[in-house]
Amino acid sequence: MASADGCIAIASRHFCEISKSGLVSFSNPDGAVFTCAFYNPYNSSHVFLGDSNGTLFEYLGHSLKARHSGHIEGRIVGMDCTPEGDLLILSQNSGSPVSIFDHNGGWHIASSFKTMDCPLPLQLVKVSDYVFAVCMGSKGIFAVDLAGTPLDFSDDSYSSFYPSADSRIGSEVCCMAMDPSGRL
Repeated sequence: MASADGCIAIASRHFCEISKSGLVSFSNPDGAVFTCAFYNPYNSSHVFLGDSNGTLFEYLGHSLKARHSGHIEGRIVGMDCTPEGDLLILSQNSGSPVSIFDHNGGWHIASSFKTMDCPLPLQLVKVSDYVFAVCMGSKGIFAVDLAGTPLDFSDDSYSSFYPSADSRIGSEVCCMAMDPSGRL
């Protein structure tokens, strides 16, 4: 699910957008299940949908602008973007879980995430220069500092947080969000 400018998007077997002007719904042209929806925060009529086959659909308004396949392996489960317009895409591919579709139309594998020990990542959240990924079960949270250069992976640093039964959040993390004061 995603939201922007009074619209709510739901990704399922169909993509549904609910707004004050009504309901818009359409199905995946490839027949796969939509697994993720993301509104571009800098242009709310620019919507990205990911599917269970690793295909990224790019819509402008309600018209398909582009279909990107062959760049991502595995189910797409999360997206976020940089202020420059680079789209970070989280997939359930344990070898290369994060791909970047840059604002010039190029594709990159975010090599900093290859060390993430997470067979089933669930969510991606970008906060300033940091990107956080939630891993299923007790694998916790993996964080990467992009150091202000999202397409240069040589200066990235990363760490993991593994919750325990004694921690305030319990022994497993399943999702995360930012509060209005900027805390994760």
